[in-house]
Amino acid sequence: MTINKMFRNCVLAPKKHPRVQWSRNHQNAARSFDDLPSLSFGEIARFANPFSVKHMKPLFETLFNKYENIFKLRYPGSKYYQVWTCNPLDGQELLRNDGQMPITTGFDFFVYYRNKVRDEKYTSKGLVGAHGQAWYEVRTFVQQDMMRPQSAMFYIDTVDTSSRQLCDLLKFHRDQRGVVTDVLPNVYRWALDSITSIFLNTKIGCLDQNPSKDTMALVNQANVILGPDMFKLITRPPIWKYVEPPYFKRVDKASNEVYNLCRKYINDAADKFDKKKEDQTELGELSVLEKMFLRSGEDRDIPTVMAMDAMMAGVDTTGGAATFLLYHLASNEAKQELLYKEICEIIGPSTSDIITESKIKKMKYLRACAQESHRLRPVAAGVGRRTQVPMVLSDYHVPRGVSVQYLAFVSSSCASQYDDPLVYRPERWLRGHECHHQAHAFSYIPFGHGARMCIGRRFAELELGILVIRALQTFRLSYSGPEVGWVLSFTSKPDRTVNIKFSDR
Repeated sequence: MTINKMFRNCVLAPKKHPRVQWSRNHQNAARSFDDLPSLSFGEIARFANPFSVKHMKPLFETLFNKYENIFKLRYPGSKYYQVWTCNPLDGQELLRNDGQMPITTGFDFFVYYRNKVRDEKYTSKGLVGAHGQAWYEVRTFVQQDMMRPQSAMFYIDTVDTSSRQLCDLLKFHRDQRGVVTDVLPNVYRWALDSITSIFLNTKIGCLDQNPSKDTMALVNQANVILGPDMFKLITRPPIWKYVEPPYFKRVDKASNEVYNLCRKYINDAADKFDKKKEDQTELGELSVLEKMFLRSGEDRDIPTVMAMDAMMAGVDTTGGAATFLLYHLASNEAKQELLYKEICEIIGPSTSDIITESKIKKMKYLRACAQESHRLRPVAAGVGRRTQVPMVLSDYHVPRGVSVQYLAFVSSSCASQYDDPLVYRPERWLRGHECHHQAHAFSYIPFGHGARMCIGRRFAELELGILVIRALQTFRLSYSGPEVGWVLSFTSKPDRTVNIKFSDR
């Protein structure tokens, strides 16, 4: 039995069925790239529908069913194919052949934009605006300080302050029933407040009841940059290289505004740091931004672009993940109470109880709740790479230089990988528990893998953890509306407004 037919059961049979044993045909037995199923013109037209992104998730599911989990497409007039797969073995093969300088296909627009369209502004292209050596140099510059767990833990008090402020804001926005209508915008503001505190070394009033003009501009323009317009730019034919459609103009305008605001705050933070050094003040432990200042000297381009990228990516992803996690806890009150019990035992029942690094590391059920929410409602549907070596995916030869997209959201809710896959069950992630999963390691990769793993992972995990601790110490959450699904855009988002009841504990 080939990989295609084994994995086909996963897509076609959402109910529980016996697990399959994964195996791969010998490379010499693989079929040619020409034999890989290709979308018809009509299917490509549906794929490139410029008017809605709501159809994308069900469309992918339909296509993977029809073509047995892998297909290719080529837009009219293009020389190059794209390959789309939902097979976790393909994800493993793709990501383990990354090399030292992986090429992330989803960032092709950013690379072109920062190198060709606005190259005079972006002296540093950042981590999303470069491939190859240019990307590697920036990653090397920032990785040590960003990926160390202690770097995130430096911000426990900062994130705690933001989380307490969000709880106050949620209290303010409750109606007479205790319900906050549309939680997502408030959580976005919390995510932006946490991120700006880290990457701009300042609080800009994101969680004030009446936010400043700058704050709302950052929120609104970040939503544009990572909204449906960006999804069109990265998934559809690059006509924007020749003419500027309205969705390109909106993203361009938003990017310029975010860059200018970031530069303003970075300059302010750099001036304060320079003054501190001139006064010969004891510097003490430095923030991530201050470490960047020391390394970059007078050059403020890398800190500016890093702050911009962190805000663009972090507001949408962390904000979305937090909203889905609050929804899952509100919808599963028994699990919420188990988590609250852990919070009381390790942290304490009161928001005045101090959160420390050692306490957070003990909270296994908190991590499990977040992991299970990521599995069911992933904010990143998958990962994309341009192949740098020939490889075999689902028994087909794929040559070097092909854009391959692995959509892990299919395998992460697959019955052959997870028992009762649509049920919220945090115990799957507890080692030694009878419900601990036996899924393929690459069926669930919320932060990516390898050299281009999400560089903000440590910060995102800290932010989510502290928010949930303070939220459950303050409120009992409940949800009684229809199930909240998700729509696939540049990042996934709730498919409806999330209205949660926040009752005082």
